[in-house]
Amino acid sequence: MLKKSFLFLIISCFFFACQQDKSEDYLSILKTEKGDFRGASIGNTIQQIKALENDSFLIDKMDDYLYYDYEINMGNSYTVSYDFSPKDELYEIEVTTYLDKIEDAHTLFTNFALYFDEKYGEKLIANDGFTTWKTPLKKQPKHIEFAMIDKSETYGIIIIKISDLDI
Repeated sequence: MLKKSFLFLIISCFFFACQQDKSEDYLSILKTEKGDFRGASIGNTIQQIKALENDSFLIDKMDDYLYYDYEINMGNSYTVSYDFSPKDELYEIEVTTYLDKIEDAHTLFTNFALYFDEKYGEKLIANDGFTTWKTPLKKQPKHIEFAMIDKSETYGIIIIKISDLDI
């Protein structure tokens, strides 16, 4: 019984420590681990995406485009844009994060890199600075690329793009 209690304590501490490494910004932007990103899945309709996001942060919309602007906390924000095909299918998600501290941007980049590593496996670092992951076709019917870049120079900027490569 003592061994089981000790093992449970170690596993609980490990789980809690792993959760503590995630920044508040990361949790706010990720929103949920469901779908491809933020609960959205490539191929969703514009109505499905509108149901996932908070309408009060919708800044711009067209028949094939939705653009949201969220404030995380003072001085920090992120935008989310969704692009749809003429068939009303989501084919690209772009999230741009603006953080007032470059260190926070580096932490956020690391948090998402670890998340994508765990979810999609091997990554590729391209010559243009983007780090990319692709879904294995065996696990998913669509061929999707997850690309991320840390554009922090004087201000913390992270860009994440999720794209349908079959379009």
